[in-house]
Amino acid sequence: MSTGRPGPPTSSLTEPDAAAGGTVGGWSAPQLLAAIVQSSQDAIIGKSRTGNILSWNPGAERLYGWSAGQTIGQHINLLVPEDQRELEQQLFSRILAGERLEAFELSRLHRDGHRLEVSLSMSPVLDPAGHIVGVSSSSRDVGELQRARRGFQRILDAEPDAIVCVNANGEITFANVAVETLFQYRPAELTGLPVEVLLPESNRVSHIAMRTRYRQHPTARTMGTGRQLYGLRRDGSSFPADISLAPIDDSSDGSTVAAVRDATTRYAIEASVRESEQRFRQVTESVEAGFTLRSLSSDEFLYVSPGYLRILGLGQDVAAERGPKQVRNLIHPDDRGELAEDYFRRVEAGEPAQLELRIVRPDGAVRWIRATSTPVPEPDGQVDRVAGTLEDITDRRSAEVVVRSARREAERANSAKSEFLSRMSHELRTPLNAVLGFAQLLELDPMSEVQQDAVRHILRGGRHLLEMINDVLDLSRIESDQLEISVESVLVSELLLGSVGLMRPIAAKAEVELGCDLDQPAMGLSVQADHRRLRQVLLNLLSNAIKYNKHPGRVELTCALSGDNQLRLAVADTGIGVRAEDLPRLFVPFDRLGGPAAEIEGTGIGLALTQRLVLAMGGTMEVSSELGVGSTFTVVLPLVSPAVVAHKSAVLVAGAITRVPDSTLLYIEDNVSNVQLLEQILKRRPGWQLIHAGTGALGAQLAAASAPALILLDMHLPDASGLDVLRRLRAAPETANVPVVIVSADASAQQIARAESAGVQRYLTKPLDVGELLGLLDQHIRQAQP
Repeated sequence: MSTGRPGPPTSSLTEPDAAAGGTVGGWSAPQLLAAIVQSSQDAIIGKSRTGNILSWNPGAERLYGWSAGQTIGQHINLLVPEDQRELEQQLFSRILAGERLEAFELSRLHRDGHRLEVSLSMSPVLDPAGHIVGVSSSSRDVGELQRARRGFQRILDAEPDAIVCVNANGEITFANVAVETLFQYRPAELTGLPVEVLLPESNRVSHIAMRTRYRQHPTARTMGTGRQLYGLRRDGSSFPADISLAPIDDSSDGSTVAAVRDATTRYAIEASVRESEQRFRQVTESVEAGFTLRSLSSDEFLYVSPGYLRILGLGQDVAAERGPKQVRNLIHPDDRGELAEDYFRRVEAGEPAQLELRIVRPDGAVRWIRATSTPVPEPDGQVDRVAGTLEDITDRRSAEVVVRSARREAERANSAKSEFLSRMSHELRTPLNAVLGFAQLLELDPMSEVQQDAVRHILRGGRHLLEMINDVLDLSRIESDQLEISVESVLVSELLLGSVGLMRPIAAKAEVELGCDLDQPAMGLSVQADHRRLRQVLLNLLSNAIKYNKHPGRVELTCALSGDNQLRLAVADTGIGVRAEDLPRLFVPFDRLGGPAAEIEGTGIGLALTQRLVLAMGGTMEVSSELGVGSTFTVVLPLVSPAVVAHKSAVLVAGAITRVPDSTLLYIEDNVSNVQLLEQILKRRPGWQLIHAGTGALGAQLAAASAPALILLDMHLPDASGLDVLRRLRAAPETANVPVVIVSADASAQQIARAESAGVQRYLTKPLDVGELLGLLDQHIRQAQP
């Protein structure tokens, strides 16, 4: 083959055909063939039987980057990648055996070393005798096509739906990888099979007819339209399927692309929705309340429950005629105000709304209703529907009127009672003050034995009357929620020992032995109570135990821990006891129970007042009794903190006088007596320098100026709360890291939790446990030392 361009033709196209041995348009047959080869865009290469390159056209030079002079005489392996040379040899052998190869895609090498994807056609070259003397090949670059195919393949494989391409004969020509997940066939296994293999046996004949009709009028069809269809998996199981179809417009064989999706979940959801809708209707139609669903755009009801019509007094036949605005038309004239208009504005705007008002039903009946409107957002967030509820609250409103009237009456009666008791207290105390005052003066003068006995009767009766007045007033205050209770941390051992000390002379005079047994773990513990009221409770219980005891007898006061972080204070006596059936009457005011107890002086309100005081302090009261044996009254109160008690020797060590390194202690407290107490405590720890601030503002200033080692802070100051001062201290760079310990009588769990979350080191409650405070100071010194 010549690589030069033949000269121009010298004759016309009417000359004899080159195939007949003549010329065409002045071109000889060899010239014409050479011109075709030279002008072809394809790479045309001639090779010998041994694979050496004999000819190389310009198309080959453009495709592979080699010139004819560089390749002629070289072996064809110059263009063949190492991994395809065996394949090349096999193809070459088949061509030498007389086969022809059309559009076979494989790889070739460019001069610069990169791989080319080409479509190759090969055929044998024959001599005049018909012998194969070489091989001719034509190749073209199909890299872009291959990349496009691979990209398209990746796109289809990324689709979650199974995608198949079907030709006009109903044969599958392509399937993506999702087909294997859905149908259990590998894509290559389906190629060439009829598409009906993916359908249940009962649907195949009808599907062939449907496919024929579709080919006559091919149009795109979306999923979920048309009749219900089913797919068949390889294992024989079937499933409901959603199928979309789209014809391929430029397809030469009338191919169609189908996307298939398992519709099992959708069908289940739709069935669930239908069931839920049916249940909703059953529920809404069986309750007294009314329900509606309306469209804002069309201003019409989508659903109206029978209860809605029943409340408004309307019939089913007029619901559609009156429309969603029927409530507005039925509103009582006195209730058609701004509130009603605002409700309807919110409804029309698709906002939540609620309103209580009166309506006048068509039969003239006036009813109170509560109307509620709730927006129902669409998936895109827009609101076109609102759900409404309607309740008839006439009975409730009538009951509220009765309750309010009764409450006002009770408040008036209670106020009148309080005013009466206040006046009674004043009117009784004024003359009683004179009676007791003059009786005490007479007691100081010399008198006969008879006169002294008379004065003692006057004093005893007057004091008993004063006690009764005080008890009645306390009981009245509790019942009207006017009794002032100040719950704080109360040191139990101090209170118990003090109460027993007060009652010992009275017990001795009544020939009653009074004992006090404090459980060792309970020593040093504190409870949440009102100090004065708890003292009143203990004295009342001890007084009753002595009064209703045998003579001689015994009263025992005990204190023990309970497993649920509580303390039990019990007063047990060896007295007359109470019958089991009379125990519920013990706490009824003025009920003396009768029998021997009625002969003993008393008012009958002491135990009632005691129980109410314990309940007001957050505790409980228990009683057990046996007639003729004695009674035990137990007060249960919560501990300030979980019981963690140090050994007695540790308390003694903490209380010893110990010299510590010089340190500054800032105490922010407005109560002078508390400051004086701290001064006395610090005498046991020489070296601590006390600085005092009576207000929060001054305390923050002194803290920034003096750089204290520790700050004690009260929670209730004249100008700010302790938490406000703590935040100010934490915000200032000079005091941000100074340890702060709260010292307060406010021992509520909520207050302690707020302080701890704000960053306090400890929370100490008043009255102060001296040993605990000294231990805290010692611990701080130990931590501060290297």
